Amino acid sequence: MTNFSSLRDLPEPSVAPHLYTEALKHARYNRYSNILPLDATRVKIDTKGTLLETSYINANYVDVGFRDFIVSQAPISEDISAFWYMVFTNDIKSIFMLTSLKEGEKVKATRYWPSRGTIEFPRVGITIVPMKVDTLTPDVYITELLLIRGTTMKRVTHYHYVGWPDFGVPRTYHSFERMLTKANRSADVLVHCSAGCGRAGVFCSVYRALITGETIKTAVEAVRRCRQGAVQTSSQYRFASTIVDRVRSLSRPPTPPRPLCTTRRSTPIRVSGSE
Repeated sequence: MTNFSSLRDLPEPSVAPHLYTEALKHARYNRYSNILPLDATRVKIDTKGTLLETSYINANYVDVGFRDFIVSQAPISEDISAFWYMVFTNDIKSIFMLTSLKEGEKVKATRYWPSRGTIEFPRVGITIVPMKVDTLTPDVYITELLLIRGTTMKRVTHYHYVGWPDFGVPRTYHSFERMLTKANRSADVLVHCSAGCGRAGVFCSVYRALITGETIKTAVEAVRRCRQGAVQTSSQYRFASTIVDRVRSLSRPPTPPRPLCTTRRSTPIRVSGSE
């Protein structure tokens, strides 16, 4: 396995601010000042017909093989309306949340979805109704949501994985593998952790490697061309490599997505990081 430190990446915002111009202009919408979306692949919100102040949101289209996932930070209080409008307008069917709301004393995410009772977001005209709460595994909770805007209704499945600490690795392979299968069977997908970088990067890299047949090194570097800094630690990289090998050895890698899942909106840029 390639040494983690030798993986190529794009330069950070402090080194190459020209790659992150919109994110730097909208600092108050970023959960972390050093985890920013690249201009080249960022999700742009069409604010027409809303009361949103900006098209900016901390999210990127990420090339995971035959299609893109949206990868974002965990919504902050200032942009929950924008987050749901992004979900609605991009026709997202599944959200994979890979962080707890708090880890120890640190807040990692703001609760943005209902488990009971309707929530309204008047700035974007969206009402969210929880339809069903269930579990996929003991540490993955599922909430079926109905999004309503005007006369249009859309169903979204929210998967909340609480068994994966920040900068760490999952406690078991089972939950991770189940979520990979769910992602592969879903149409458009959004993935986030706290920053939308480490855990989300692992999920996208593993998915891409299994779908394309690439090495985990190639997959991580491809994801990083869309979302800088994806896969943050050597332990995360080892876990990604191990689970790719594990799934391949069991002869049950995910099958390529159906044609309805081939949405491509990313324009990855060349990795020019360290060799």
